[in-house]
This record gives sequence, C-alpha cells and structure tokens, in this order.
Amino acid sequence: MTTPDFSRLGVPAPVKAEISTWRACGSWPSSSSGPTSYNSNSRPPEPGRRVAHVIITASRKLEQALENAASIAALMLTTETLVVDKPVRSGQRIYAETGDLVLLAGVSSGAEVMAEGHIHAYGALRGRAMAGVSGDVKARIFCRKLFAELVSIAGCYRVSENLESRYLGRAVQISLADEALKFELL
Repeated sequence: MTTPDFSRLGVPAPVKAEISTWRACGSWPSSSSGPTSYNSNSRPPEPGRRVAHVIITASRKLEQALENAASIAALMLTTETLVVDKPVRSGQRIYAETGDLVLLAGVSSGAEVMAEGHIHAYGALRGRAMAGVSGDVKARIFCRKLFAELVSIAGCYRVSENLESRYLGRAVQISLADEALKFELL
C-alpha cells in the first residue's frame, strides 16, 4: 500500500503520525470503542477515507473542548464580587451570593459576613466570617487584622477561643486543607 502525499492534502503533522501508527499496526479505528484488525481477506479503508476519519475525529474532540471552555467561561461570568466600603456593624449580615466579598472597612463584633467564594477583609475582622458557604472547599479568607469570633470555610469552622494567639491581630490567610482550617501569616 502506498502512502498518500500528505503535503498535497494539507494534513497536519499529528494526524500524519496517527495515520502512520495505524498503518504500522495493521489496524484502523472503527466507530466502536477499539481498533479493528484486518486479515488478508479484508482491507482497511482507502487513504482518503482514513484522512477524513481522522479529521472528523479531531474536529469532534475540538468541539468537545470548546463546549467545556464555554461552560467554564459562563461559570466565571456568573460570579460577581461584592465590595462593601462602609464598616459592618454589630447585628448586620452581609452575604455575597454569587462570588467573593471584599470588605474595605472593619467588621464589628456581632456582625456576620458570608460569601460563596473568598472573603477579603482590609480592616479589622472582629465578627463572624464564613467563606465557601455553598461548600466551596477552595474558598479562602484573607484579613489584615484577625480578631474574629468565628471563621468558617465550607462548613469547617473555628471559634475565637480556639484561635492561636500568634495569629490574633495579624494579617492572615485561612484556607481548608485535609478538612481542617489552615492558618498562614501574610
């Protein structure tokens, strides 16, 4: 069997390599799950049909990749950041339903701040802070001065009595690792 002139057909190099591999193995991919072997009585499809099959398969994979990218982009577009530029007072509750929460002023004792995503507190954090309230284990809490009554990520929490003194009043990043809160100084 002769090798088709790929330069004339405009076939990309990865497709050429795949065709050569199939030819060397004596098999050609079928529409079923695995390759089909050919014996001396049967022959693989003509080279032009092989190239068409490879191109169709590659275009299906590309289409799937584009669909996945579109769904990820849609998810990213639906997350919004809520920015609060005034202090959150005792008894107030702030909830960022679709994304991150950015607090430019302090959070007083007795206040609650909650977010589906991350919480960024640029003032003192004295109240309760809950990130990833819908179960997002990758959510984090960033604060410049930690004095919180409670911090929680995806339901895993720690109250002020259980906070290590070396983190109090300091800039801290809180994340979830192995179902336990992890505190890091910034």
